[in-house]
Amino acid sequence: MTTELTLQITTGGEVPAFGREVFIQQLWETLKTQGFQLLGERRTGKTTVVKAMNREPRAGFQAIYLDCEGLKTPVEFVEAVAAKLEEYLPQGRRAANWLRDAWKILGEVEIKGIIKIPATQTGSWKLFLERTLQALEGNLPDGGRFVFFLDEVPLLLSNIVGDKTQGEGVAMELIDTLRALRQRESTPVRMVFTGSIGLHHVLTGLREAGHRNDPVNDLDPITLPTLTQEKATQLAQALAASLQLPCEQADAAYIAEQTDGLPFYIQWVVKRLGERRLPVTQDAVNTVVGKLLTDPQDPMHLRYYEERIESYYGVRAPLAFAALDVIALAESPVLFRELTNTVRHQEPEAKDRDLRIALDWLQQDHYLRVENGAFWFQHPLIRRAWCILRYLEGQA
Repeated sequence: MTTELTLQITTGGEVPAFGREVFIQQLWETLKTQGFQLLGERRTGKTTVVKAMNREPRAGFQAIYLDCEGLKTPVEFVEAVAAKLEEYLPQGRRAANWLRDAWKILGEVEIKGIIKIPATQTGSWKLFLERTLQALEGNLPDGGRFVFFLDEVPLLLSNIVGDKTQGEGVAMELIDTLRALRQRESTPVRMVFTGSIGLHHVLTGLREAGHRNDPVNDLDPITLPTLTQEKATQLAQALAASLQLPCEQADAAYIAEQTDGLPFYIQWVVKRLGERRLPVTQDAVNTVVGKLLTDPQDPMHLRYYEERIESYYGVRAPLAFAALDVIALAESPVLFRELTNTVRHQEPEAKDRDLRIALDWLQQDHYLRVENGAFWFQHPLIRRAWCILRYLEGQA
C-alpha cells in the first residue's frame, strides 16, 4: 500500500536505500540469530530497505520478497510463497520440480502448470506451508539461512479479519502458524515483517476478540530511523543534480531540515523545485513546501494521517483526534494531566485508560514522541500538515 515517487540520480539508477548502508548491515547481523519487525512511519523507506536487502543478500543468506497486500486468505498466502520460491530457485532445481514433488504427497496440485492447493484441501493450508518450508530447508546449502521479507503482513491479516467467512480466528491461526514454523529447533528460516499500518492495531483487535497469544514476541522490533542531516542533505543534492537544478549545500541542508530527513518528502520537494526551473533558495523551498502541504490534490498523501485513525482506532479515534489537535496547537510538549483536562472538554465521557491507549498507539504509529513525560509531534512537518488538515486556528 505504497506509492513510490521515483527520481533519477546522477548514476542513472533509481534512488536507492540512500544513507541506509550501516543500518542495513545491522539488520543482517540481527538475522543471524532471529527475524525482526521493521517499524517506522509510512513512507520512511521500509519497503525500499527490505527490497534492497532482497536484491543483495549477504553471504550465507538467500531471500525472497513477498508483498502480501493483495492476499485475502491463508491459501492465497501459501500459494504466493510457493510461486515466489519457484521464481527464486536456480533453473536446475526448478527442473527437479522439488516443490511440486513435496506437494504431490498431499494430492494433485498442478493446474495448467501452476501449483495450487486443491479446492478440496484448502483447510490443509498449514500442512502445505509446512511441507514448503521443509522442502526449502532441504535445498539450502549447509549453514545457509533463508529470509522471507513479508511486506504488508498487517493488511493481509486485516483482509482475513474483515472477511465474514474467516474472521479473527483464521487470522490468529495464520500468524500463530508462522511463529511456530520459525520457532522450530535449528530452523534456518528467518522472517521479516513490514507494513504501512502497525501490526499492533491488528493484534489489539485479535486480543479484544478473545485471543491471548503474543505471536510476534520472537521478532525483534526495529525502528527505521530518519536520515541523518548529512545523508538527507546529500540525497537532496543528488536529486537536484539529477534534474540539473542548481542547489548549494546550504540550500540542500534546508530542504533536509524542512522535510525532517524523510526521503519521500525530500523527493517531492526537489521534484516541485525542478518544475519551477529556478535555482534552489530557502525562500523557494518554503514556497514549495507550503504549496505541497495545502495542495487540494494532496500529492504527498497527507490525508492518510487522518484516514488511518478513522480506520484503525475504533472507539478511541475521537480521543486520538482530540489529543493531536491539542498537541498540534501547543507551543511546547504537553503533559498527560494537561492533555486529559483539555481533551475532556471535547470528550466528556473519556476515560483515562482509553486516552492512554490512544496515546500509546499514536506513539507506535509515529505521530508522537515523549519528552520528559510530555507529548510532542514526532515530525514538525507532520505537525504542520495536521494543523492544515484539521483547519486548526493559529496553524503551526
